[in-house]
Amino acid sequence: MAQILILMGTYNGARYIREQIASIQAQTCSDWVLLVRDDDSGDNTVEIIEEMAQADDRIVLCRDHLGNLGVTANFGRLMSLALERSEPWVAFADQDDVWLPEKLEVSLTQLQASANGKPALLHTDLQVVDVNLRVVHPSFLAYQRLRHVAERQLETLLVHNFVTGCTVMINRELLNFAAPIPSEAILHDRWLAVCAATSGNLIFLPQAMVKYRQHGNNVRGAGGVMRYLLPGALEDKLLHTREELRACFVQAHALLIRERSSLGWTHPVLEGFVSLFALPEHSPARLLRLWHLKIGTGKFLKDLLLWWEVLRAPVKAAE
Repeated sequence: MAQILILMGTYNGARYIREQIASIQAQTCSDWVLLVRDDDSGDNTVEIIEEMAQADDRIVLCRDHLGNLGVTANFGRLMSLALERSEPWVAFADQDDVWLPEKLEVSLTQLQASANGKPALLHTDLQVVDVNLRVVHPSFLAYQRLRHVAERQLETLLVHNFVTGCTVMINRELLNFAAPIPSEAILHDRWLAVCAATSGNLIFLPQAMVKYRQHGNNVRGAGGVMRYLLPGALEDKLLHTREELRACFVQAHALLIRERSSLGWTHPVLEGFVSLFALPEHSPARLLRLWHLKIGTGKFLKDLLLWWEVLRAPVKAAE
């Protein structure tokens, strides 16, 4: 049995996937299995994976007839398959990045030292690079004006994500709690992050372990902060905040149900966030509760938009 199971979801990734898999094969830690599920690509992604799998039996291509599921459900399917296996550690990979050689070894060492038998997630920083792997910025978090929040992690992650999936490694305890991913999850990494924050440990390694390739077709890329200064940015941000808040509520409600069924208890901050939207619209009590729970992004402008949308959000059932 390998120590680490790597889950990779692919879709039309033929241009870069060979380089990404090669970077996994070049890891200083070689005790891994790479499980790949292709999401019904229209290019020769599958053929490249098959070719590389023939030369390396650590590469396994999942075959099913489920068709195109989308990125979150694709990783959800992989996580469900991981439940049927026995590797104690699970890492996540995108199809178009390049891993630094020591990524698995360093992540595993740190996670083993910090998990303490609880559900645990470790994430790292990334280098932002262009299509030719030239460094655009040495730190994705700095480039995006993000930071790992050491205190009040759940209070932040309920409304603002700072965990990037392709850097993540988790232990089996977290896999057992987080899988299967519900349809209400925003993205697989956001779901894993809130699950770790509410049930166990969320650990950050500030080293950049991934070359995060930007090529214009990323599911979620790095864009800096200048985009907020474009014409119409405020209206766009209000709409985005409204949609984001709704998605955060739906995901939090699903997590609350998961906690009750799996753990037999619920985190008071999570329960308070979900019940917030049962209060009357435009009620100051909503803002008072939000302030009391200390829920926020940690960014003044974003929090102003969040408070405004929390005040205006339609009443939703807390249960």
